[in-house]
Amino acid sequence: MSRAAAACAGVALWFSFGALAFTDADTARRVGLLPPIWWLPLFVLGALALTAAIRLSDRGSVLLFLSALILLPWLPFPVPQLFFAFSGPSVALIWAAIGLAFLASSLARRQLMPFLRHPRRAPLTAALVAFVAILAARLGQRMPPSGDEPHYLLITQSLLRDHDVQVANNYERGDYLQYYGGLLEPHLSRPGLAGPIYSLHAPGLPAVVAPSFAIAGYPGVVVWLSALTAIGTAFVWMAAYALTGDARAAWFGWAVVALTVPVVLLGSLVYPDAVAGTIIAGAVFAIVASARALNRPWRLWGSLGVGGAVGILPWLHTRLAPTAAVLTAILALRIVQEQRFAAARGRHLVALLAPVFCCGLAWLGFFRIVYGTFNPGAPFAESTLLDLRRAVGGGAGLLFDQEFGLLFNAPVHLVSSVGLWMVIRRSTRLPFELLAVSMPYALTVSAWPAWWAGFSPPARLLVPVVLPLGVAAAAFWASVSARGRALAVTFLGVSIVIAGVLSFGGGGVLAYNGLTGRARWLDWVAPLVDLPRAFPSAFRGELAAPVVVWTLALGAGALMFRIFEGRVSRSSVGAFALPVWFVTVSAIAVAVTWRVVGHANPIATRGQLDLLRASGRTAATGAQVFPPRLLSVLDVRARIALTTSPLDHPEANTLLALEEVPPGEYRLHIAKQTDGQGELALGVGHASVPAARWTIGHWTTSPTIRLPLTAPLMTITGDSFALKSIEHVALMPVPGNLGSGFNGRAYDAGRYGSVVVFATDERVWLEPDGIWVMGERQPDLVFVTDEPTNTIHLDIGNGPVVNRVRLRVGEWITDHPLAPGEHWSVEIPLSRSDVVHATLVNVDVAHGFRPAHVDPTSTDRRLLGCWITLPQGGRIKESPSP
Repeated sequence: MSRAAAACAGVALWFSFGALAFTDADTARRVGLLPPIWWLPLFVLGALALTAAIRLSDRGSVLLFLSALILLPWLPFPVPQLFFAFSGPSVALIWAAIGLAFLASSLARRQLMPFLRHPRRAPLTAALVAFVAILAARLGQRMPPSGDEPHYLLITQSLLRDHDVQVANNYERGDYLQYYGGLLEPHLSRPGLAGPIYSLHAPGLPAVVAPSFAIAGYPGVVVWLSALTAIGTAFVWMAAYALTGDARAAWFGWAVVALTVPVVLLGSLVYPDAVAGTIIAGAVFAIVASARALNRPWRLWGSLGVGGAVGILPWLHTRLAPTAAVLTAILALRIVQEQRFAAARGRHLVALLAPVFCCGLAWLGFFRIVYGTFNPGAPFAESTLLDLRRAVGGGAGLLFDQEFGLLFNAPVHLVSSVGLWMVIRRSTRLPFELLAVSMPYALTVSAWPAWWAGFSPPARLLVPVVLPLGVAAAAFWASVSARGRALAVTFLGVSIVIAGVLSFGGGGVLAYNGLTGRARWLDWVAPLVDLPRAFPSAFRGELAAPVVVWTLALGAGALMFRIFEGRVSRSSVGAFALPVWFVTVSAIAVAVTWRVVGHANPIATRGQLDLLRASGRTAATGAQVFPPRLLSVLDVRARIALTTSPLDHPEANTLLALEEVPPGEYRLHIAKQTDGQGELALGVGHASVPAARWTIGHWTTSPTIRLPLTAPLMTITGDSFALKSIEHVALMPVPGNLGSGFNGRAYDAGRYGSVVVFATDERVWLEPDGIWVMGERQPDLVFVTDEPTNTIHLDIGNGPVVNRVRLRVGEWITDHPLAPGEHWSVEIPLSRSDVVHATLVNVDVAHGFRPAHVDPTSTDRRLLGCWITLPQGGRIKESPSP
């Protein structure tokens, strides 16, 4: 059996390096690109040799048969649409799942090393591993500080620079530009018609991170917050070990919170939630430790430290004030009732309560001084913070929503919820204390106006209670049989894989969703099928039915597994059982949910772009899958018609919308009526201005689009006449000219006469008459000319400041000092060899100005450096006919 499993893995590995797509949305023919054929025997022989070298047993090798899932979408006959979920990036997840299964199986047979069992050394190891995991997840993200993060950092700067929390002047100065590239809209709260202006956000987190920001800026804050969160996971390990006395249970409880959503993603972000989670986890450890059978209590400074930490919670966010009160009451009752505190009960109570009281009094005093009231909701003026009518919908979303829900993005927390009741076996009192800490807080955030917490990774607001619930997961592990532990490890493995996808997949942006009802990672991981429609969505109005289907599927699957597990575990396929069980249950749930929600079985065409990108890498063999037929790579490219995926819903005037279009040359194919008329416009990235315009009927051959950079978004829009006369729009890649361009992304593009200018980041603003380049920055611009030319003329205008502008094209460099209002005319050399006629120009602008500082009537707060116009000048004209 081991040889058959190895051969299966070798064949699957060969297909893993391929790319599969549909030619178009109408015919849905499958075409693919595969590695050179000689790779196939090499992979098979390599797999056979490896299994023989490590002496993999038949029972262990059976896990390799999971790789057969990769072959399903390549079967040369009609297959169910569900099979296409095992193509694209999901292939990597299949191999990751196989690797985790082997790792879990190996660890289960070994004893923990001594330092992993030691109650003092193990927490240090746990903190170190968590610190590395959290930092690695942050490095995998391509997102700069976003959402509320830059606003918290700005308060930090105000504390350090101005020694206050009046942030209006910090916004005005643009202090945020050192870590935030664009224009930051202020989050301000004015306490009265006159007087200083404060931030909407609490000053507690900025005070916590201020020392690290003073030492190392934003990167220092990231490292410091990662360390604080890692300490919180160590508290989880310590509390779990104190409760169960089982090191394996403690490590499982630690892994549930440290390696999964939301902690691993949010532990390094500039939000108060992870810091609050660390404090609450430390308090829970104190609660568990207070019941341990010791002759003496912890030292007095322990009560003082816990009280001080709990007292900080309201300063982090107003919604944490009730949690602070509950924790204080629980800890005080423990000190009063536990006999071990009898000798020094009064001193411990004073040490606990004094810092809580002082912090709480100072917190209320802050609102009284700043806002003239003791009401903590004063910064939010008339807005309603809590509305219990939102609690049911918000709570369901926090748990089940595919974009922001906890259980969908980390199903292992089902184990935590069950384990909460198993804590009763070890402590009758503790589960009710954990519920008293978590439930009021969960109810509060469920009733919050934005329970999804804005632009942030999933389940951000639940981080404070997710950390301590790792103790419940440890109780589950310590209370169940080997079968239950295997099931728990399966859910943990799935949760770790999802966290890895959100951290590193899709260029590091998959964890941030846009209230679309479609989780980005689901669209990314299965580009050929409508996978998001198979999962709950609060924003799409499809929450109840998918939740019911998945609950029934998991329940029925668990029942069937329990019935047949005894027979299967004694057979040679025992190690294969749980992964196959999970895949089967998930597949059934997906198929049933599609039918229940009225899934129309559309063909997703996003895989076409993946295939085009793969055609420039290792792919050497083209194929039409059904009917089977070998093709050349150029033939495969020529068959691709890029159209808007049926799963996308662009704006009403959009005829074509594509994401992540690779660089190269494309032709626009338009099916129009005989008397077609109207105007089309090409948008790239932000599409501040059109990159091209065409009048229908004014061309004899198809218009050409030259793309020098990857386009995050490309759209073709039409006016009212075009929308009536256009039947179909598709982008056809020119087979020989794909991949011609630069590494990078086009955040914006605009046409100026016969030149199209592409901006590579958000430090450039394209306007109809010219281009503003941000001051004190060095952005790149890419110029694409309609025809090859040696040079291009630029006119560079300066604002009302003394400035210096430097231009660089390859080895050619020139710079010029500019007086206020001065203009500089310059000829820059252009490349002639590139297929897309593209030249990259670096623009270094020494200084800048803010229009709002120059003109009191202006509201423009951008830091403008220089104004660039081209000789073709004027407003954007119609693109030339090909």
